Amino acid sequence: MTDNTAIALYQGVEVQQAAYMAAFSQPDGMASIIRQICEQAQNQAAEAGTDMDKAANRKQLASIAYAVAKAKTAIDGTGKDLVAEAKAKIKIVDDNRKAVRDQLGELQEQIRRPVTDWEAAEAEKQAEIDRLLAQIESIGQASENGQLIGSERLKYRRDELLPPYLQHENSDVRAAAAEASSRLQEHIAAAEQREAQQAEIARLKAEQEAREQAERDARIAAAAAERAKAEAEAKARAEQEAANRAKWEAEQQAIRAEQEKQAALARIEQEKAAAAEAERRRIEAERRAQEEAEAARAADIEHRRTINREVYSVMLDCGIPEKAAQAFLLRLQNGDVPHLKIQY
Repeated sequence: MTDNTAIALYQGVEVQQAAYMAAFSQPDGMASIIRQICEQAQNQAAEAGTDMDKAANRKQLASIAYAVAKAKTAIDGTGKDLVAEAKAKIKIVDDNRKAVRDQLGELQEQIRRPVTDWEAAEAEKQAEIDRLLAQIESIGQASENGQLIGSERLKYRRDELLPPYLQHENSDVRAAAAEASSRLQEHIAAAEQREAQQAEIARLKAEQEAREQAERDARIAAAAAERAKAEAEAKARAEQEAANRAKWEAEQQAIRAEQEKQAALARIEQEKAAAAEAERRRIEAERRAQEEAEAARAADIEHRRTINREVYSVMLDCGIPEKAAQAFLLRLQNGDVPHLKIQY
């Protein structure tokens, strides 16, 4: 198929092969073709008629829609084939790029490896030097965790911790150790002066505390003597007051005893009177209770007799012989009649 070959994309819509293929790679390249197909299909649909009750009209519209679907599928298939070809070309390019990156990158790494190894070794050496310098810096400090270090510990750092660094092969380490040793000497002098001052302050404070303690002891002794005198006088007053209070209490106790005796006699008389009254009330209550019980029994007997006479009368009215009625009523009273009971 040549580039000048005409392609029928839809009934009445044809396009040259070259223009058709070029349209896929241009922005809005398919707009003209889409517009032609739309115009042609819409004109055909208008000619087919809009009366859907006619089978011919429905068939015609369905046929036009099917033709549009075929055009759509054909054009989309062409675009899909172009995309597949483009992807295949892109993959070839990507494969070549990857081969260049992998092989030349490996070559680059291989050639530079001695330099890289040397740089790594130097970095490791420098890291060790930096670590030693940090240790030396820490050893040369006058304080630790916010607290000043004593002269003895500073001397231990100078005499025991620093010497190995002073003999190190690296000049920077030796120089840092020498500087730290000089600083420690200054810190030691300052610490010794500070400790001497603190010792003097402690001595003066101890003397002051001893004087103050002696004064406190003297005041305590004087206060104790004064307190002993006051306690003796208070004891004498307390003993006199106790004697007076004991005499008064004895007199009050005698008065209370006489009052309690009279009150006890009065209570005995009251209790006797109350007991006699209680006994009288008990006897009266028993009498009333007995009378009420006898009246209740008499009323109950009379009530039962009335009910029995009424039941007996009904049995006689029903034609039951007198003796049979009496016998039945007696059994009924005794509860010997099954399923039947008189409700008094």
